[in-house]
Amino acid sequence: NMIYVRISQGVSMKEARDYIVNTLMEYKSSNDRSRYEEKVYHVDHFLEYYYQSERKLSILITIFTCISILISLMGVFGLVLFETQYRRREIAIRRVNGATVKDILKMFNVQFLKVVAVCSVIAILLSYYIVDKYLMSFANRIALSAWVFVLSVVIILLLTIFVVTTRSWKAANENPIDAIN
Repeated sequence: NMIYVRISQGVSMKEARDYIVNTLMEYKSSNDRSRYEEKVYHVDHFLEYYYQSERKLSILITIFTCISILISLMGVFGLVLFETQYRRREIAIRRVNGATVKDILKMFNVQFLKVVAVCSVIAILLSYYIVDKYLMSFANRIALSAWVFVLSVVIILLLTIFVVTTRSWKAANENPIDAIN
């Protein structure tokens, strides 16, 4: 039971509200003015109330996204740390046989970028499905842009390369004699 009323330009909200309440009181049996006044809303207030939960959900998703990225980067750092410690001898032997620091960094980065690529494909498919279902709940539907997914993957790749390179750099520049002994 909602009635939408368009207010002419130049008419104040108070005037419009009084007119609507008076009109409702004419056609209804109750003379309780406050009963009708509390039911007259401005569309902006109604939309603000309606989308308040969407804003809270957006903030919550942003917070948990940042937390998950931080945890993921810590996991990648831990995995790189473990991998470089585990492969210290291999890195030392490669360095003795003429491998450059660039070759060692490339070896580790390629290994981790393959994992990130596989995970990105799975994440894109899953997130597209979830976001598409969520957007279907709105009356005004917006299209999902591919650039959002591409940008996300590029940022994740750059962060992974940064973490892997910084840790691998230390292992690649270590004295090979210390690692072999």
